[in-house]
Amino acid sequence: MSTGRIPRIHVFHGFERALGEAIAAPLRAALPEREIVVWQHEQELRSGLPEVEVLDRTTSVWMALPHLSAGVSVALQDPARYVDPDSGTVWVRFQNARPDGIGFSFGVRIDGTVR
Repeated sequence: MSTGRIPRIHVFHGFERALGEAIAAPLRAALPEREIVVWQHEQELRSGLPEVEVLDRTTSVWMALPHLSAGVSVALQDPARYVDPDSGTVWVRFQNARPDGIGFSFGVRIDGTVR
């Protein structure tokens, strides 16, 4: 089994840190080459979401949104600056400063009048 693909394993237990550590102990013994990280609070676990930026079409500058957390929606003020009126395209980029990868989903909703 190759161990190079998953260098870090996250263990989440929302009740007591000691229980999370008890779950992590056999993993650490069996996989000494991997980092086993224990999380107790959901906020710690979810704080690893990437930074999100949208392209302002009028200035060609990437504008940072406030740091997002799970389940939060953000409405852009003056959306015409970010949405191409011909195609409905919005350019979004994600920046992850953490060394490990993260998984997330991202939805975009555009409201307006179709011409």
